[in-house]
Amino acid sequence: MVIVGQVKTIAKFTRMKHLLPLLLCILYFPLTAQQPEQVLRTDIAKAESDTQRVHLLCKLSDLYTHSQPDSALAVAERALQLAEQTGDLRSLTNAYHFKGLALDYLNDMKGALQHYLKARDLAIQLGDKLLAAREYNGIGNIYIGMGKYTEANEALVRSLKIFEDVKSDQRFLPLVNLGNIYYYQKNLSKAVEYWEQAVPLLKQINNNYYLGILLANLAVGLENTGKYRESQRYLWDAIGIHSKLGDSIGLAVAYTNLSTCYLKLGMKDSALYFIRKGISICEKTGNMKELGGFYNNLADILADDGRHDEAMKYYRISMHLHDSLNIPDAKLYNLKGMARVYGLKGDFKNAYSYMSRYAELRDTLITKESQSLVEEMNAKYENDKKELEIERLANQKLLDDEKLAKERYFRIFLIVIIVLVVGMAVVALRGFLRKRKDNQELARQKKEIELAKMIIEEKNKDITDSILYARRIQQGLMPSEKMVERMLNRSGKKT
Repeated sequence: MVIVGQVKTIAKFTRMKHLLPLLLCILYFPLTAQQPEQVLRTDIAKAESDTQRVHLLCKLSDLYTHSQPDSALAVAERALQLAEQTGDLRSLTNAYHFKGLALDYLNDMKGALQHYLKARDLAIQLGDKLLAAREYNGIGNIYIGMGKYTEANEALVRSLKIFEDVKSDQRFLPLVNLGNIYYYQKNLSKAVEYWEQAVPLLKQINNNYYLGILLANLAVGLENTGKYRESQRYLWDAIGIHSKLGDSIGLAVAYTNLSTCYLKLGMKDSALYFIRKGISICEKTGNMKELGGFYNNLADILADDGRHDEAMKYYRISMHLHDSLNIPDAKLYNLKGMARVYGLKGDFKNAYSYMSRYAELRDTLITKESQSLVEEMNAKYENDKKELEIERLANQKLLDDEKLAKERYFRIFLIVIIVLVVGMAVVALRGFLRKRKDNQELARQKKEIELAKMIIEEKNKDITDSILYARRIQQGLMPSEKMVERMLNRSGKKT
C-alpha cells in the first residue's frame, strides 16, 4: 500500500499508489470487518449460490490486494468469470471493481481504468448511486496516478456530489483524493483544507486505520509549508494509530516522513534513524515498491552528509528494484541521484554519463507518454460518447417509466370511472325496477278499489231498486188518502 504520506519521499521520481485504492474497499468490506482467509475460503466452498460466491470472492480479493496483489488479481478474475455466468449486474459491478483494484496495485493503470469504467457503467445501469460514487472515486485515483489532474478532479467532484446527495459518510474518500490533486499541483494550503474536512468524518465512523493515513497526509502538507513541529505532531499521532493497529506499511511511511522532518530541522542523525526504521519494516514485509522509494530517501540523506559511496550503494539497489518492478519513470530519480553523487565526488565523466542516460530515458518516456496521451484521449472520447449514450438511455428509461406510469394511472382512472358508471347504472336499474313494481302494485290496488266501488255501487243500486219496488207494491196495496178520507166520511154519516 502506498499513500499520499509517501509523496514527498517517492513522488519526486515515480508515480506510485495513492490513498484511494485501499479506501475504496471500505464501501463494502471495511478492514475492521474483514474475515480471516481460511474463514472466507470455507464460506466460499459452502456458498449456496453463485451470487453469494462472487461476493465472498470479492472479499477475498480485497483481503489479498494490499499484501498479495497477484493473488488478489487471480481471485478477482475468478469472481468476474463466475459473475459473467450468473449475469447478475451487481456481482459484475463488484467483480470489475476488485479486478481494477488489483490491477491498480500491480501498476497496470490502463487495465485498472478500463475495469473501473466498466464497473461505473454497470453501477449507473443499476441506478446504484453509492456504487457509482465508488467507481468515480476509483477512476479519479487512476487519473491522479497518470498525472491527469483535470480528469481526476472531474471524476472526484462527481463522486463527492453523489456521496453528499445520499448523505453518505464515505464522502471522505473523494475529499482525501481531491486534497491529493492539490498536493501534486503544489497548492498545499488547499490540499490541507480538503484533508482536514475528511478528519472529522473518519472520526465519526471510528475508522482509525484511515485516520492514521490521513494524519500522515496532513503532516506532509504541513511539512512542505515549513510547519515542521505541527507536522511531527500529526506524524506521531499517525505512528501511534498504526502501531496499535499493526499496520506495518503505514508505520513505515510515517517513520520515513518523520525522517524528512528531522532532516529539514537539521537533525541528520534522527533523520537517518527513522528512515532506517521505515526501511527495516519494508524489508520485513517484502514491500519492494515502497522500499525503492525509501532507499532513495536514505541515499539523498547520505549524499548530503558526504557519505557518497553509501549513497551510491542505495541508489543502485533502488534502481535494481525499479527495474525488476518495471517502473521506468522511477529510474529517472535513481540516474539523476547517481549523477549528482558523482558530481559531488568530482567524477564529472561519470556524472555526465548518468545525466545523459537520465536525459535519454526521460525523452523516451516523454515520447511514450505522448503516444499514450493520444491513445488515452481517443479512449476518453469513446468513453465520453459511451457515457453520453448511457445518460441518453437513462433519460429515455425515465421517460418510458413516466409514460408507463401515466398509462397505468389512466387505466386505473378509466377502471374507476367504469366501476362508478356501472354502479350508478345498477343503482338506477334497481330503483327503476322497484318503482315499476310499486306502480304495478298501486295499479292493482286501484283496480281492486274500483272493482269494490263498482260492486258497492251495484249493490246500492240493487238495494235502491228493491226499496223502490217495495214502495210501489206497498203503494199499490194501500188505498189512497182520498179513498181513506171518503171511507171515513161515509163511516161518520152512518153513525
